[in-house]
Formats: sequence, C-alpha cells, structure tokens
Amino acid sequence: MESTSHGSCGSEGKPTGQFFSKLTTSSSKDSFAMEYPSSYAASVVLFTAREPASALFVILGGEIRLSSNSSGDGRMSMRIATKGDVIGLSSTLSGTPCDTTADTLYFSRIARIERREFLSFCAGHPNKSPSIAEELGGQITLACSQLYTLGLSCSADERLASLLLE
Repeated sequence: MESTSHGSCGSEGKPTGQFFSKLTTSSSKDSFAMEYPSSYAASVVLFTAREPASALFVILGGEIRLSSNSSGDGRMSMRIATKGDVIGLSSTLSGTPCDTTADTLYFSRIARIERREFLSFCAGHPNKSPSIAEELGGQITLACSQLYTLGLSCSADERLASLLLE
C-alpha cells in the first residue's frame, strides 16, 4: 500500500499513523460515520494485489502483513501494518488496482471505509487534503526506503539487518 514523502529514496520515512486524529471536530463526526470497525481472525485476506480497490482500512489493533507475490509461488513481505496505520489509501484515491495483498497475522480490529464514502468525505472536506497528502507522502518514503534497502545494500546480511531494524 502506500506511504509517502518527497525526497530521496534512501530517507527514513514512516506513515504517520495519525491520519484520522488530524481531523477537526466537524469532520470527525463524518469520518466516524463512514468507518465500519470489525474484528478479523488471523489469516484473513483483506484485499489482494491486482484487484480493484473497494475500500481503505484503518488498523485499530492487530498486525496486517502487506506482501507481493512473485511470478512463481514466492511471496515477499513488504511491511507489517499496526495500530493507527492506514492501508489501501493510494489505490482507493486513484481507483487503481491494489499493489499488495493484505492479510491479518493475528486477531485484528480494523475499520473498513468504503471507497465511495471516503471520496465523498474528501469532496466535502477539502481542508483535509494536506493530511491525505502527508499520509501518502509517508507511505511513498517508506516504500522508497525499502526498495533502497533491498536493491542497493551491499550484501544479503546487510539487507536483512536493515529490514529487521525497521
């Protein structure tokens, strides 16, 4: 999924995890009205790569693995989303297929926000654009950092150490 900030791909970046806490009082009521919190058992797939985005997800508790499948049977974990993270934001906004597969690692509590409702919220609260851009920026920075670690590190040991320290 997504995370951004502008700058070099080697910079350290993390999604803010505070996406909805940045809402003003008037828009908070609207944001909570569109959230549908649910509990999910371990190993539940929230969305899969290359499927159309139908919603974004706010992690309220638990851990969600974001992964990509290789052309064979391999699967590479990209990151673990935790409480406060927003996943599926980029695909939900752009209407493009999801880039990753998201599945729960443990029992998780997640608020699903349907694409149509989120886009309506954005249209009704244009003052939230900076918060959305900040979240997307953090997600891109994180993705660039991971690519840098995987693609430009000198050795497999160095890459593994860097990924474990994140």
